[in-house]
Amino acid sequence: MENGKSDFFWKLINFGVLASDSEEQRIKKSVLTLISGAIAMLAIVWGSLYTYSGYPLSGAIPLAYAFISACSITYFFVTKKFSFFRFSQFFMMLILPFLLMWSLGGFANGSVVLIWAFFTPLAALFFHDLNSSFRWITAYLVLIVISAFIDPIVSDYTLPMNQSLNITYFVMNMGAGFLLIFFVINYFVKE
Repeated sequence: MENGKSDFFWKLINFGVLASDSEEQRIKKSVLTLISGAIAMLAIVWGSLYTYSGYPLSGAIPLAYAFISACSITYFFVTKKFSFFRFSQFFMMLILPFLLMWSLGGFANGSVVLIWAFFTPLAALFFHDLNSSFRWITAYLVLIVISAFIDPIVSDYTLPMNQSLNITYFVMNMGAGFLLIFFVINYFVKE
């Protein structure tokens, strides 16, 4: 039974792979499918928790990410257009954590969600050449600077999060983020 579950998982993350793909391309496609699917599932949990905690706008952002990511993965599986899939996933992994942070009131309540945005420049090192990776890292840093400028504005328009809830979300985001990084790196090492 365990092997059946493993075979299904393996087939699922390799569904977008073409027979003509090199081993390196196969790994890139399956890893991005794995990362996108895992983050989408975690986004459903986070979106539900934020909504339940009284932050419906903040909850809508990860839920929207999960829906858009599922559509993007499905589109990739149907069309096999990896470049569009890669760009859409990178763009969402970069911008949506910033939107979530801003909806939570800026750095004070939401900076921990930026661990999810960090997947973009990290993944760009694996999926792109150095020049393309540099553009994604630059976009990440530009969004950090923009966040610093708008932080006083967004903090005035949001409901402050109590300290225990803030700590709970901090621990959950850091724990889940680092576990996902660990599993992805472990996958690379085994491959």
